[in-house]
Amino acid sequence: KGDIFLGTGDTSTGPPPLISLSGPGTVIAGGDLTISGGTLAVVELNGLGPGAINLDGVFFLAVGPGGELSLLDNKGLIFIAGQFIANADKVTLPPGTSLGALVSGPVTVQGSFFRYDARLFLPGQVVGVPGSRVNFSALLVNLGPLADSYQLVGTFGVETAGGASAGAWTLADLPAIVPVPGSTSTFIPLTVTIPVDAVIGSRQPLTITALSYTDGSVQPAAWVVIGVRDGGERIFLPYISFNGVGSAEIPRLYYLPLVSADRSADTIVGVEAAKEAIEETQEPDIWLPLVGE
Repeated sequence: KGDIFLGTGDTSTGPPPLISLSGPGTVIAGGDLTISGGTLAVVELNGLGPGAINLDGVFFLAVGPGGELSLLDNKGLIFIAGQFIANADKVTLPPGTSLGALVSGPVTVQGSFFRYDARLFLPGQVVGVPGSRVNFSALLVNLGPLADSYQLVGTFGVETAGGASAGAWTLADLPAIVPVPGSTSTFIPLTVTIPVDAVIGSRQPLTITALSYTDGSVQPAAWVVIGVRDGGERIFLPYISFNGVGSAEIPRLYYLPLVSADRSADTIVGVEAAKEAIEETQEPDIWLPLVGE
């Protein structure tokens, strides 16, 4: 079961932020359930049926100063969770009912505070050909009610499967500061350059970490695998020779491979050798005359 996150931003004008998950038909099941709210935020979990919130993990709530958790019109065990943690200045219960009567598991109640939290998401895998640039995006989600800024750090892991490249994998410069308002998200473009000698089938893991400038404990990370595939075609360098096969008076345009046929290695040295072979009237593998025979 996946984790569930709900939240509101922090507003200084207008009505207080409200999150309402109420009514007898409401059912929430998952791992952890985390709810965050700003100043004077109200979280309503009213009129729920037995076992309406069924979690394998933790129910965690944190609202800003003056925030409230409302549990009116509930009877029986509404919460089934490994742990119940509520950080709110006010918890409103049905008359004559204790919080322990509504919750299965350990209960902790404390005063309101602003919670900082974030998550980072990347695609599981992207692919490219040797020597190419692969463009994709990271999604950074600020789960707290207040704005925060982050520094991004990228780290390559160990190249696997096809074999290690002699050339270096490179990640384009990341922005020094990524600001994200509370309870919103932003996309960050990323560019990785694959070495020209990358082996077909190799896989290069990359981890991106977002470091909060406000709360040092907030360091969400995600990773992506960059796969190397065959481009489906070879790359050629045009070369004109006046000493090709046949009459020396007929210039010929030759196309010499810049990358080996299996795209496993750069063959610039091989290109130079091919040029020498042409000048010695040895026909290369691939050629196209500028004029007829």
